Amino acid sequence: MGVEPTNQQTSSSDDGHCTRTRNTPENDSLQLFRELMLVADALRLGGAILSQYPDMLSPQLIGRLLPEMDANPHVMSLLHQCDAEGIQHCGIVPTYHCSHTPGGPLKVWVFVKGTI
Repeated sequence: MGVEPTNQQTSSSDDGHCTRTRNTPENDSLQLFRELMLVADALRLGGAILSQYPDMLSPQLIGRLLPEMDANPHVMSLLHQCDAEGIQHCGIVPTYHCSHTPGGPLKVWVFVKGTI
């Protein structure tokens, strides 16, 4: 018979309970949008450096998005490409998270202040 793949993902909430969500086109679209916003925010955060040194695109993305890699498959693919091809443009290749991550404390502070 075999095991048939389910169309569900399991995740745990803050209170430790497991929840199941269906992989629907809406959930997939939201996940893609979230990943796109992570990359866009990383580019914004690195904009001052990248405007002067565009060859530092790879280290900027790796240094900012490394903590987001495991939860975001498209970000993981992008960072693998940066790791493989970025060395041709810049000799700096971060091996650890070394720059501000998009959606970090600044974004939370701005949201709490009510300006978003």
